[in-house]
Amino acid sequence: MALAVRGSRLITVDGTRYRWAVSPDAAGLAVVAGWADGDGARMATWLEHGTVIAPGEVAALIRRAREHGWNPRERGPQHTFRLDAASRKVCCGCEADRAGMPRGGPPPAPVSASRAPRDGGR
Repeated sequence: MALAVRGSRLITVDGTRYRWAVSPDAAGLAVVAGWADGDGARMATWLEHGTVIAPGEVAALIRRAREHGWNPRERGPQHTFRLDAASRKVCCGCEADRAGMPRGGPPPAPVSASRAPRDGGR
């Protein structure tokens, strides 16, 4: 699914044009990118709040996602990654990542007392 033109920016990485945007969430920030010249799978890389997101960082995230198997020209589900703050490595939950890094995807959102289940989680 292509990203909307409004609210996104263009970037060219290794000769391919992408659209990207930052999507804030209570749990962190997601850099969402997709192929600018057609329809295909998107990728989202989750970062911690306070991370400075410049075009150079976005280009690096796109390259790392491509190395982990994301193909923006193929239709399919969104590929979700996580940037480990300490090592600055992108992980996707693959076998290599499970050996030494947290599983990919967004960090769990904190549950506030007002949103906690009333039955004690049973």
